[in-house]
Amino acid sequence: MSLVARVVAVIQTIGADIKALQAESNGAGIPTGAIAYFPSTTAPAGWLKINGALLNRAAYPELYAYAVASGNMAASDAAWQAGQFSPGDGSTTFRIPDLRGEFLRGLDDGRGVDAGRGIGSVQNDAFQGHTFGDGSITYKNALNSAAGSGSGVRLTGTGVAISPMSDGVNGSPRTATETRPRNVAMLACIKY
Repeated sequence: MSLVARVVAVIQTIGADIKALQAESNGAGIPTGAIAYFPSTTAPAGWLKINGALLNRAAYPELYAYAVASGNMAASDAAWQAGQFSPGDGSTTFRIPDLRGEFLRGLDDGRGVDAGRGIGSVQNDAFQGHTFGDGSITYKNALNSAAGSGSGVRLTGTGVAISPMSDGVNGSPRTATETRPRNVAMLACIKY
């Protein structure tokens, strides 16, 4: 074999090795079923948007096998919750979880902080019970416009409204249709 032929063969082998390494490194070490967030509107190669989609079992056999073994499979598609997989139609499809717009919370797993919840279960928003005031508040009843004040006043009933006010130090209160922490939106994806 001539020197040129040997150099060409070496270059072809190196090129093939580079392509193989690129293919291997695309998700290398990341197990099927792993969830990650990306600052993108499209899922990277080897990942799917985790959007509650109904998938074909034959097209994603590793992900379906993971779903079955995960302990997080709903009994039926009708019983599916956004944090779970479902058996889909029961024969050819399955559903992945839907994490769009959701915050994740670690499974209690016996700690006692959020007891009684199963893996993948959904929990509605809540605001811990609390009271306002320093024992001497002034209020105006929206029903009859009668002003009053006193210690231990409790405002209840239809038509009672309290609007957030600035404390004069921390700026204007931010209000919304939900209780939420400060956050950044990213695309949730699952490795297949």
